[in-house]
Amino acid sequence: MNSQPDRGTTFAIELPSTKPGPGPPQGEHSATADDGPTVLVVEHEDNVRTLVGLMLTDAGHRVLEVTNGEQALAILRDPANIVDVMLADLTLVARDQGQIASTATELRAGLTMIYMSAEPEASFRVNGMPPGGFLAKPFTEHDLASSMHHALATGPSPPGQATVVRSP
Repeated sequence: MNSQPDRGTTFAIELPSTKPGPGPPQGEHSATADDGPTVLVVEHEDNVRTLVGLMLTDAGHRVLEVTNGEQALAILRDPANIVDVMLADLTLVARDQGQIASTATELRAGLTMIYMSAEPEASFRVNGMPPGGFLAKPFTEHDLASSMHHALATGPSPPGQATVVRSP
């Protein structure tokens, strides 16, 4: 610190230098918490995906973020990736008549699905979407945390089925 009358004060902070490490694969972002459950967030809107990832990380979850269903399935196909809950934008999943969600629950017995959307849930249920919870956008951090808590408390789903979770 250097302070001089009529000239102000200057602070010098020295930090150790670091070399940047390899980042996540392009199109995939990963945020981590210490030992919480892992949530796979499937959301095409960057701002929404990032905000949801931050909220989940703040709540103690490990987070894997992808922009589409194909990337989500690639993560689920790799047995090294632990995923407890898949939180997916419902419009992405509905585009292929629920095939991504069906494949996800076939790949991972016990996977809990939560769909999020600004559209009414009923409009997708009529089209035969596979079972899963629903979280209406916009939602608060508390709504998200409550839905995740409920999803994790219900336990694993039978193979080929998803646990149904309702937002509070």
